[in-house]
Amino acid sequence: MEKPWSHGFVLSAIFMLVLLFHWRASSAAPTSKLVEEVCKEVSEQVHRPGCVEALTSDPRTSSADPKALAKITVEMAISKTTESQNFIKNLASTSPKFKAPLETCVSSYGSALSALKGTLKELLEDDIESASYSIKMPDDEAEVCESALTTNKAPFPEVTTRNNYVKLFSSIGIVVINRL
Repeated sequence: MEKPWSHGFVLSAIFMLVLLFHWRASSAAPTSKLVEEVCKEVSEQVHRPGCVEALTSDPRTSSADPKALAKITVEMAISKTTESQNFIKNLASTSPKFKAPLETCVSSYGSALSALKGTLKELLEDDIESASYSIKMPDDEAEVCESALTTNKAPFPEVTTRNNYVKLFSSIGIVVINRL
């Protein structure tokens, strides 16, 4: 008997690796000591892979101090979350059978984007306490999306991969902002 998670998990893992390889190969910056320390902490706390690859895809991270790295991380999260929301909107319009769970995801990504934009604003205003709260919300929203997919047996591993990116950037943001 095949395990129910195995097919989706394997496809999701392969998709994530391909995206990370493409990211890394196309625009990788040198890894700074700060990025290494942050990613080590992310890995130890939440066991989410891809931190170094994600951060070094932006060349600004190689010379960033903690405040700049927090801002860059949130900007990257906003960009990736926006791309993902648009991708999911397209899926919802072309997958009538799974429109309801995908629309839940679109809504969750809208909430995640609002939280990320709020986090960026709070960082720019040096409101670190609020930023440290707001950066946690996208992780929860990605989980709402994932739960909707799982509950409705919606076969979209590419959305699961995107949920994992939202969670990764949220985790990175938490660690970096806690250093401010």
